[in-house]
Amino acid sequence: MKFSICIPVYNGDKFIKKAIESVLSQTYTDWELIIYNNGSLDKTSEIINSYDDARLRIYEEGEIVSEAIPAWNKSMSYSTGDYVLMLGVDDWFHNNFLEESYQILVNNNFDLLTGHTDAYDLDFNFIEMITAASVINKLDKKNKENELISFLGKDFINAFVKD
Repeated sequence: MKFSICIPVYNGDKFIKKAIESVLSQTYTDWELIIYNNGSLDKTSEIINSYDDARLRIYEEGEIVSEAIPAWNKSMSYSTGDYVLMLGVDDWFHNNFLEESYQILVNNNFDLLTGHTDAYDLDFNFIEMITAASVINKLDKKNKENELISFLGKDFINAFVKD
């Protein structure tokens, strides 16, 4: 199972290195990292092009061609994996994130997986945990077993759009 991890970026030189390295350090290695540079004016291009890993796929625009949501969509359009993950330029994965996600997806035959995000300040100090609880709580059909909540992907997407 291959994961496509998408990072759209505009002027992300302060954070992009940590995001990329969090993917490179994964214990699960069947992934591609798609970086869509939407016309950055800072050192983003220099940073992303300094990596030499065949799993990195870099797409760059010479100028801004889209706003945030279209940039997310553009980065996803390049994906070839079985599952698509969105990683903000200022976000990063724990090194076993893909391995744990793979196990959960395979063991439960899931089509969609969501979780929580830890929020940090600009100096990378932990602030809070943010969850998709507001969306999940709106779902009529869900099963909870230990810390795992399962539900239909279409129900989650419909609830997310309404939230």
